[in-house]
Amino acid sequence: MKNSFLLTLLAGLICGLGPGAPCLLANTPTMPITPPITAPASVISTPTSATPAPATSSHVTPGPFAIDDPMRLLVIFFASVLTNNIALAYFIGMCAFLALSKNTKVAFGMGAAVTFVTGLTAMANWLLNHFVLVPLGLESFQFLVFILTIATIVQFLELFIDRYFPPLYEAFGIFLPLITVNCTVLGTSLFMVLRQYRFWEATVFSFATGLGWMLAILLLAGLRHHLPFCRPPRYLGEIGTALLLAGLMAMAFNGFSGMVKL
Repeated sequence: MKNSFLLTLLAGLICGLGPGAPCLLANTPTMPITPPITAPASVISTPTSATPAPATSSHVTPGPFAIDDPMRLLVIFFASVLTNNIALAYFIGMCAFLALSKNTKVAFGMGAAVTFVTGLTAMANWLLNHFVLVPLGLESFQFLVFILTIATIVQFLELFIDRYFPPLYEAFGIFLPLITVNCTVLGTSLFMVLRQYRFWEATVFSFATGLGWMLAILLLAGLRHHLPFCRPPRYLGEIGTALLLAGLMAMAFNGFSGMVKL
């Protein structure tokens, strides 16, 4: 009986799997196969990048002679005269500051000469640095070029004033040659480069620096003028007393610090 059952089962399998053979599986319902739905070609679009196109900026970098903010020129002027006074804040130009501050007339002449020469040499040094030294990569020659420019301008200025303005030359006297070795003039040109001023900023800065030095030496000359009426300590001497007065002036000018900054 067991063998007949196996034979019957095998015959049923052959009958159900054979092609065209009647089988119980033939009556089993089957799910209809539907073709995949595809979108029309007009609907299919190529994916685009989500990154937007870079917007073109209309901002134009100002040139070296541009003036963006006129108030900045006023800030530079005020700071150079008071808060960042080159003589009382940086102690530059102290040789002439102490030696020529014995009377107000000499101090005024030296201050006017320093202001005039500092402005002219700073403008010339700015042009040389911006259009010659920087494009050629010769920034290491700034000291040499600036010193030669200062000496040349002072020499030509002395000859020009002596030839066409004799009274002005007599007023300046020995002050013009002394300006060549005044470190205020060179220091102004170096500060101008370090702070990356544009042309008009450098011009205002240089003339204001000269005016600040002139103000400081005039104040010191006025104080020293009244020393005979006082009794300063004798052991300080003349130079020691002048240094003490300069220190007191520097402390007074320190009260302007923080008002404006360069």
